[in-house]
Amino acid sequence: MSAPAADLPTGGGASSPESTTASKGKRKANGDDDEWAGGGGAEGGDAASKKRRNRKPVTCAQCRRRKLKCDRGYPCGACRDRQEGHLCEWEGAIRLPQPHLTRDAEAQELRVQLDRLEQLIGGITGAAGAAAGGTPREGGALSGVAEENAAEALGLLAANTSTDGERKSVAVSAAHRAHILAVAPTVQHLVQLLPPKRELDALIMHFLSSELSFFPIVHEPSFRARVHEAQYATLAGQPMLLALFFAIATLEMGWQLTEVGIAKKARTDKELAAKRFFESSMEALRMGGYMEAPNLDVVRTLLTLHRYAEQQSDARTSSLLSQAVLAAQLVGLNREPSTAGVVLSHIEVEERRRLWRIIICLDWLDTSGRPCLVTHSQFDTREPTNAFDANITDDGVLASAQFDFTPSLYTVTLTQLAYVGHSIKEYIYAVKAPSLPTWKVIVDQNATLARLKASLPVLKLDGDSVVPLEAKNFATDRLRVFLHMAVLQLVVRLNRPFLSRGFADQRLAEGRLACINAAHGLMSLWLGYPDSHAMSRFHVPLFHCLNGLVIAALDLFQDPLGAHADKHRRLVARVSMRLEARDHKSDLVVEVLGIVEALQRHSLTSDLGGEHLPAFDYGPLSPSTVFSRSLPLALTADPFVPFARAERERVAASLAAGGDEAASTAAAQGELAGLWDALADEYGAVYAAPDAREWGELVRAQQSGGKPWEAGVDILA
Repeated sequence: MSAPAADLPTGGGASSPESTTASKGKRKANGDDDEWAGGGGAEGGDAASKKRRNRKPVTCAQCRRRKLKCDRGYPCGACRDRQEGHLCEWEGAIRLPQPHLTRDAEAQELRVQLDRLEQLIGGITGAAGAAAGGTPREGGALSGVAEENAAEALGLLAANTSTDGERKSVAVSAAHRAHILAVAPTVQHLVQLLPPKRELDALIMHFLSSELSFFPIVHEPSFRARVHEAQYATLAGQPMLLALFFAIATLEMGWQLTEVGIAKKARTDKELAAKRFFESSMEALRMGGYMEAPNLDVVRTLLTLHRYAEQQSDARTSSLLSQAVLAAQLVGLNREPSTAGVVLSHIEVEERRRLWRIIICLDWLDTSGRPCLVTHSQFDTREPTNAFDANITDDGVLASAQFDFTPSLYTVTLTQLAYVGHSIKEYIYAVKAPSLPTWKVIVDQNATLARLKASLPVLKLDGDSVVPLEAKNFATDRLRVFLHMAVLQLVVRLNRPFLSRGFADQRLAEGRLACINAAHGLMSLWLGYPDSHAMSRFHVPLFHCLNGLVIAALDLFQDPLGAHADKHRRLVARVSMRLEARDHKSDLVVEVLGIVEALQRHSLTSDLGGEHLPAFDYGPLSPSTVFSRSLPLALTADPFVPFARAERERVAASLAAGGDEAASTAAAQGELAGLWDALADEYGAVYAAPDAREWGELVRAQQSGGKPWEAGVDILA
């Protein structure tokens, strides 16, 4: 323990903490660290036994071990870049007051909070001065409200003490509650971060009514009963249920952020609330030892947090899914209870089957390029019964008709597509596959996807837009849109390498055409629902539309005078104009719009004088043709391509050395070379980006005025 301040030496022998820290390395080199710690100089003899101050580290354990710079986020940037966010540990270290923020982000948020506090204090002062000649009566209503609001604003209350028994909305008091989470990390303190019971119940009930048909993580009657019985006074003993409540509240806050015309202040408050709920859910899981003794609530919570992180393009998405898969396997969701000799109620059996199917769909339909976490041989869990929750009881299960819209219908249908997604990821695009794929595999998979698409509810087109169903059939409309988009994104992923290669080599033109048609379909689906329609509030249609937009812009870049050019331009213009007109755009939307604009400015016709590029024609491709290499991954999904960094440095040097014409050429080359960097760094789920060799050929053709793949495509011998 440190000595009292009165015992510290004074005068010339004393040293300030700043000078002690600044010269620490020098003292170690001179070997006099112990003498300095004892008080320094000749006056340090009687203080030689004093212990040197034991400073706590300010970086995570992984960055300390690897000697890397840590941005002190949670997880930190270095751990996220290595896909090791789950290993970012801060035990015994000093963490930022708000662990989801980095230093710069925290500074920005503190400025926002300061503005809010000044407004609150100004409002309190004005209200108090207006009452009873300027001074409220002691103990009066105005006095109590003013004092409570002041304490709330300044972060002095650990819990709300309003007389009506209801706590204020977390969206209003997010700042001090985040402080509670950081300085007093106990489950009881986390309970205090929940919104009022009435508000929490409303959030959960909306989740059950709107999301359960597409995300059936619970049995609705059973979960409603659990919510009704849950009391804040006892939730401290149920950290996993508490974590699930926070996760659902996070997802619902994300949904409220998509409201049309939401005010800027309301958006800020809800964003802060979503962050607090997210971090509170993760803290509750950690405090409950979620990987030491996982249960179904742990799996539900991780899946719900993954759903929110995916919508926000959060870097923790992959880590959350990995943890959900591991927790599910520890719980035994991958084993059918009847074959494992486990006796469970009919309700729990169906819940476990549904949860496992959700995990299969998320893992096998993931577009980030990472390998699948689950293989066919690792599970024998059966498909859930197509039944409504009211017909699943402890006494038995009453199955519904085949196409009744039950909570299992969407998941089971999506599972069929997930099997195709697994084949695409683990065989066709595998870096070390046991054998190289053939052209027949591509043709067969395209035929399978065409059959699955034909089995879905029919879409009616009006020009380039899908015609929505009536508002009363919104759930059915959402089902058909989401399933059609799932099929079309698989078509794009399967045929993506043939977009430029099929333009240069007619033997692969079938794959290029499939990719283009799927991109048009993705944009038409999104264009059919205006911003005022509820469908436009979902993340999925916009995300897939952005991928279709990238495909169309890339094909225009290489073939601006081809058969598809007019439709490309029409759809690209409509989508871009609608996105540009939005008051609030996500970072991904801004990035994609910038890419599309750059591709249109530097299309190949600028160097060819409008001359149409002829295509190679070597005759039809035999189905038994084996590709000379595994099909390449998109730049966003390829972990082995640190793309365009060296090229940007070279272009910067040429800009400094060349004249005006050389500088103009170098600037164009530099813009094209670094066009995909931000997508590759931040948005690995974008599946429409080109692969490294393809983009290199397109840039070379743009620079030289030649033709892409003049020496022949790289995947055919």
